[in-house]
Amino acid sequence: MKKILLILVLITTANSYAQKISPYFPEPFLTSSSNKYQTQISYFDLNFVTLKLQDYMSYNFAMTLNDEKMKYELKDGKGDITFAFIDKIAMNKKPRELYFKYTVFPLEEEFVIKELKITGDSDAVLRFYVSFWTTTLNFDDVSKTEIVSNRLFQDRISYSFNKGNSYVIVKNTTIENPEEFIKEFEIKKIEFDKNEKIRIAQKEIEEKERAKKLEEEKKIRETERNTQITKVKYQVTKKKRNLKFEKTNKYFPDKHSEKANLESRFNELLAEKEKGTYIIEVQYKVVYKELTDINFEIKSYTKPKGILDVVGETIGY
Repeated sequence: MKKILLILVLITTANSYAQKISPYFPEPFLTSSSNKYQTQISYFDLNFVTLKLQDYMSYNFAMTLNDEKMKYELKDGKGDITFAFIDKIAMNKKPRELYFKYTVFPLEEEFVIKELKITGDSDAVLRFYVSFWTTTLNFDDVSKTEIVSNRLFQDRISYSFNKGNSYVIVKNTTIENPEEFIKEFEIKKIEFDKNEKIRIAQKEIEEKERAKKLEEEKKIRETERNTQITKVKYQVTKKKRNLKFEKTNKYFPDKHSEKANLESRFNELLAEKEKGTYIIEVQYKVVYKELTDINFEIKSYTKPKGILDVVGETIGY
């Protein structure tokens, strides 16, 4: 229980609303765009509600939390927690006070609100009631001590004035008791946790696939940067029994010709061709300084008598 109280103290000093428990779990509770502080109170986690109310009291009601008058009346996590608020500026008069007494029970290391009772200076209670809840007032749906009531989502909010004292009570109209809520919430939580594990596993798979793809793309880019294409043209003369060939540019470096076994390749390429002179372009593909591919293309052919035919035939090996 000390752990829960510590969590409460720490979170109520935060600047953002962190909803954890509600009847709508796992769906988020969407507040009204016209009143960001207005929320269902019953069966929501205490931290979520008190953060909203604390901000509302500070920015819209000119009251601040009075830590000295906060009360914890709990046994095994069940009981009442009272938040006290006091005027920021009293203007030479007795400061007004409001007390928010939450009846709570524990769940998932959080306090969950069963109901709320607001007491304090009567004018402050009335002013808070009509300003915080902006839903339609109902003067018929009241009990003997109640003056008016209204509803917000599952909450029924009633304003009463009795023996000179006014107070507001917020109760749930849908959920019968905390035991029912806990049972239903735990069922939803188990399903949510199962789906969350699946979602996380799927996300991990997607991230691994993305990382693999990025690595593959990186390797491709590195390979492209380290790939060199060299083209060398040879003049190959085919006679009756042999071939004679030489580079058309004798000064062009051709350090891959030995590995290419050119004479054998030229013989294979021209085996069914007529005698004459051929210009053959040899394309060397070198990746990371290693010869990985060779292609041969006949660029032109000259018959023995000197007539030029452009063949344009490409053959890869």
